Amino acid sequence: MDYRMPIYIQLQDIIVKKIEEKKYLPGEAIPSERKMAEMYGVNRMTVKRAVSKLV
Repeated sequence: MDYRMPIYIQLQDIIVKKIEEKKYLPGEAIPSERKMAEMYGVNRMTVKRAVSKLV
């Protein structure tokens, strides 16, 4: 991760990239906030903020 950019924005970019790569498909649930927090080593509230901004 790039520590010059806020973590939630970096996480947004990761999520968008996975959508573009068709790893997250339309109508399919993305991993839970808790699971994503574990996957990326961030706080669950950071994940919540990133996902909320994308919605």
